[in-house]
Formats: sequence, C-alpha cells, structure tokens
Amino acid sequence: MVSSLFSNLGKDHSKIFLQQFDSSPNELYNSLISYFLIQDDIINALEIYSYLLQKGYILNIKNITILCKKLILQGKINEALQIYYQSKDNNIILDQRGYTILIDSFSKMMYMSEAQRIFVDMKGNGIKPNSYTYSSLIRGLGNIYDIQGVKTIHQLIRMDLNLDQFDIVIYNSLMNAYNRCGYGYDVLQLWDSLVTPSKDNDLLLLINNTTVSIVLDSCGFNRQLFRLNQIWYDLKKKNFNLNQNNYTSYIEALDDHSKGKDQYEIISWVKINFPLLAKELNLVNKKNSI
Repeated sequence: MVSSLFSNLGKDHSKIFLQQFDSSPNELYNSLISYFLIQDDIINALEIYSYLLQKGYILNIKNITILCKKLILQGKINEALQIYYQSKDNNIILDQRGYTILIDSFSKMMYMSEAQRIFVDMKGNGIKPNSYTYSSLIRGLGNIYDIQGVKTIHQLIRMDLNLDQFDIVIYNSLMNAYNRCGYGYDVLQLWDSLVTPSKDNDLLLLINNTTVSIVLDSCGFNRQLFRLNQIWYDLKKKNFNLNQNNYTSYIEALDDHSKGKDQYEIISWVKINFPLLAKELNLVNKKNSI
C-alpha cells in the first residue's frame, strides 16, 4: 500500500511528503528507499538513505542488500562498503541470502578481495554459507586465475560440516575454476568422484550437461585424448542425454586444430578426420548446424 502511494505521488512529491513528517516511522523511510530501488534510481535512494541516517533510522536487511548490490554492479565499491559497514556498526547483520548476494556481486565484478572480506564477516557472524555462496567465490577466483584461492575454498568446503550437501552447483564451479586455471588433473579427480561410485544409470542423477561440457573441454585443453574418449563413450553407453553444447565440446576437444573455427569449419573438419563420428552425429548432409 505504501509503495502504491509513493508510485502515485512520484519521486519528488514522495520526498516532500516524507519531509513533512519528521517523526515518520523507520518502515516508511525504508518503503520509500525500496520504491526508488525498484525504479533503479540510486541517486534518490542514497539521498533518502543519508536523510534516514541523520534522523537516527537504519536500513532494513533487504534494502541494504539491494542497494549494496546495485552499487557494486555499477563499480561504486567504496559506497557499497560504506553502507555495509555503517549497517554493521548499527548491529544490523545480513542473513544468508544477503551475504550471498553481496559476495556474488563482488565476484561477478572480480573484486575478490572484497568478496572474501565479506565472506570472513559472514562466517564470523555465525551465518552459514550455502552452495551458492561457495560457488560465487569459486567462480570469481577462477575468473582471476587464483588457483590458491580456489584450492583454499575447496578445502573449506570439505571441512564445512554445516553444508547441507556438496551438490552439483559446487562441483561445476570447482571443475570450471580448475579448468580455467589449467589444472586438468583436479577436474578429472572431481569428475571421477562423481561417476566412479555410480552404477548403471545412477550417473544421470549425479551430473548435468554443464558438468559434461566442462570435463570434455578440460580433456581437450590438456590433451587427454584417452580420457576424453573414455568419458564420451561411457556417457553414450549409459544413454546420457547429451545436448548440442556437449557435442560441440567433444568435437573441439578432439583436436586443437578445431579451436577458433566457426561451426561450418568444425563440421567439415570432423567429416574429414572423424568420418565415423560424423555419421554418428548425423553430420554427413549438414552444412551449418551441429
């Protein structure tokens, strides 16, 4: 109802409306900030935030999270950290979702020092990370090729007794990060830990198409042709539902010569060098699709 009121009043009139009521409750200020954030109006949101602080009010967790996220994604790191620490000084502790969103935002912008600082705060405040928290850190560290950072988070995950499950989200993030850093052996180790215990079609429950593409890419990059074909034919044998990306990853991994070519060139190259595979993939009469 409050948001609807602000929407009808508009931005300028909403601020004037609030200024007439110095005793307006904290909830009303937060509702106005929420309204500006929905409008993606960071300037007015920050203006109301400053006014709110002057009056001794504080942001709620939702607004802290959204405002910090928007500032981070705009590259305004200092402003985001200032709001975060001001809230912390006022004993406002983010929840699991809030911390994860901030860590993910810093990681996406590759501000990994800040992401790890927030992660340390999260743990220190007794908030349990989930698989998405860890995955965000791992992806960010992999993107800056920080192999030691990836290994450190991997070790933390192993020791985290509070983590509900070491799920496929974490596996894929770890495998992709190790692959980016050129650690193909670690990619294969993770793959083997997923598929070795499985029997018959249990494999289908443990991996997804993203997992498959990552391990195939890694085999190609590290010239692991034997493992590449072993994995591929095991997937075929178990009737795993391979998608177009999986086929493309396999084709590109077969020979480094195919790297950098467009789809038509890859198809032509496969027809010449791997005629049986071309027949299996039904590429014989295709020119521009895989």
